[in-house]
Amino acid sequence: MRTLQRHPQPGRVPAAPSATQQRAVVDSAACYLPNGWLYVPASDRSLYGGAPGQSLERFALEAQPDAPSTIDWLEGNAVTDGRGHVYAGCDNFFFYARHVNGTALTPRWSFATGFFIWSAAAFSRDGTMGCFASADMTVYAFDPRQDTPTLLWTAPLDNLCASSPAITRDGRVVLGAFDGRVVCLDGQARGQRLATVETPALIYASPALYEHGDVQQ
Repeated sequence: MRTLQRHPQPGRVPAAPSATQQRAVVDSAACYLPNGWLYVPASDRSLYGGAPGQSLERFALEAQPDAPSTIDWLEGNAVTDGRGHVYAGCDNFFFYARHVNGTALTPRWSFATGFFIWSAAAFSRDGTMGCFASADMTVYAFDPRQDTPTLLWTAPLDNLCASSPAITRDGRVVLGAFDGRVVCLDGQARGQRLATVETPALIYASPALYEHGDVQQ
């Protein structure tokens, strides 16, 4: 296990009535939390939150002056770990975590990968591991319980990946890649590859779990 460098994190920014007024594009899925708010990722490096029928409040994520990319779209879907945090990947190569304090999103941590992130994070049932893929052809497993960015392991892929992983009940991590391969990793053995299945075309889709925890792509 290793702890990554924490990056500077600003506070909450003034409310904005809509992402449209910010000239922001929404290109990823939102997440709905038990506080009754929906949090929507947008192309201006912000998450917009609000309850149904209310104006959206803007929560800007920290700028990354050392990022090699100048594109700030949040194209990795916003997701929650079900334990009071929201996560999103960005085209600036960074993966962001936020605390949910009431309805506000406050800084938790962020860390850099090697390329853009279109994958959404998935979480193990016991809440001890989160996983996502970056287009740097790497799967990242992190500890969502920590308030600093703490990697558990990384695992290489053979091609770009936009697929969001699924994590089975016994800790297997499954996702697809642009080379048409479905990959299964052992989340309990530092991402050791268990199996690779070839398909005839590139895979954009994410795996789904049956009710009893098996995977279908």
